[in-house]
Amino acid sequence: SSGINAEWPLRPGDEILYWPDRMRQLVNATDEQVDNMRAACYTFFLNKGVDPEKGLLRDDWVEANRVFAEAERERERRGLPSMIALLSDSYYDVLDDDGDGTVDVDE
Repeated sequence: SSGINAEWPLRPGDEILYWPDRMRQLVNATDEQVDNMRAACYTFFLNKGVDPEKGLLRDDWVEANRVFAEAERERERRGLPSMIALLSDSYYDVLDDDGDGTVDVDE
């Protein structure tokens, strides 16, 4: 368990939550794994500038990515957790089917 805690309700219909839900079907992810991925996606996209109620306009997407990249560098400089690592780790946990810390072709 990643200990991720989303600050607002996780609604299954949200576009950013499509892939965590899809992972259940694609690789037989557990409920806990899907919940962790949903929370990681929410945290990641919130930090990327996606408002939970209004979303993020296409016109603002490029600037949001630029600001996010700068914020990631600042988090790294301060020794704070990376949002990219948070999201990536939640997906890795699902892919590492046998829990040995390695993802291989059979998984």
